[in-house]
Amino acid sequence: MTLDVNSFLYSLKQIYTTDKVENMVYKDNPAFALLPKYEQFGGETLPVPVIYGNPQGRSATFSNAIANQTDSKGVKFLLSRVSDYAIAQFSNEVMMASQGNSYAFLEAAKLQMDGALQALSNAHGADIFRTGSGSRGQIGSGESTATITLKNPEDVVQFEVGMTLVSSTADGGGSVKSGSAVIVGIDRTNGTLTFGAALNTYIATVAANDYLFVQGDYDKKCKGFGAWIPATAPTSSSFFGVDRTADVTRLGGLRLDISAKPLEEGLIDGARLVAREGGTPDYIFMSFNRY
Repeated sequence: MTLDVNSFLYSLKQIYTTDKVENMVYKDNPAFALLPKYEQFGGETLPVPVIYGNPQGRSATFSNAIANQTDSKGVKFLLSRVSDYAIAQFSNEVMMASQGNSYAFLEAAKLQMDGALQALSNAHGADIFRTGSGSRGQIGSGESTATITLKNPEDVVQFEVGMTLVSSTADGGGSVKSGSAVIVGIDRTNGTLTFGAALNTYIATVAANDYLFVQGDYDKKCKGFGAWIPATAPTSSSFFGVDRTADVTRLGGLRLDISAKPLEEGLIDGARLVAREGGTPDYIFMSFNRY
């Protein structure tokens, strides 16, 4: 009888390459990296004073200049902290068993610690574009099945397998619905999330257009561009102790709808508007789809 490979498997060795284990998790957060970091935030709040108007005692007529004098206009944002946690756990046995290239492809302790820090970085990288509500996307369809399609497929980058999600009809300022569901699969091409069963078996009242949040995040994240520069002009409600309606541009940023224009023309108009207000833009951030 001829000896074949299957009969000889008991004696064949396993050969490993010297290639490193590739990390396919998102790791670049350019906007977050560019922002300056202040690491000495002590006390209750951090005051950030802003001047938004000069004194207006000026006129070609001296008596009018005297009569119409005003003070400089300024406000003080009182920033508060938010907490964010990432837990990395590993046993002493796996840490010892994976030390050195001879025993494992990766060191367990480094893998877990680096992964937890990257999870925090990815969360902050997303948060700085958003309002602080903690939302990561909206349900488009499929809530009565195990696989849902996101309303904006580009939001798929905000999700990871193993995340525990909750939903709400409100993107902050409301409450989450009862129940939670764990992501077991993601299709990053088609923008879908898969759960162990139909999503409405975990969250009974879940519906299309609901916002999705990591459990525990609702209304507890940092205020990003979506809050500091809201899509609609800020109202009289207090924002870190400031009523921004006195000058919605200087205290709440610029808004320009370019949806009806070619992208390049819209970007030029945006840069023009920023320049008119004294700004000198260095970067433009957009989705890969728009880019």
